[in-house]
Amino acid sequence: MPLDRCGVTTVEALLGLLLFTVGLAGASVTAVSSLRALRGSRYESRLGWLLQEVAVTLRGPARWTSGECAALHAGSRDGPDGARLIWSFAAGPGGAEALITVSPPPATRRAPDSVRVFVACR
Repeated sequence: MPLDRCGVTTVEALLGLLLFTVGLAGASVTAVSSLRALRGSRYESRLGWLLQEVAVTLRGPARWTSGECAALHAGSRDGPDGARLIWSFAAGPGGAEALITVSPPPATRRAPDSVRVFVACR
């Protein structure tokens, strides 16, 4: 090996190792962010199913009491992963509007959300 090429192989190997490390770090960041998104979508999906179940449940008393709005009462229920669902009713034309508020646990750092459901009653 000529003297002017001395150490070039070592530098090339170190540069290759550096590029490999940067690529590996990028792949791990991508994997972590996709896992975080998957966990968030799982939470949202479970919460959506629970909201649908609560909305159907809230419509039940009006049906069972010949459509009387007086049968509707405010309440609350525990949701997935420590979330809390709280609902209340407001009278409206042709029925009552149920406001369902979802209070996520503080550890998730999510903002509270709400859903409005119309319940046909008199």
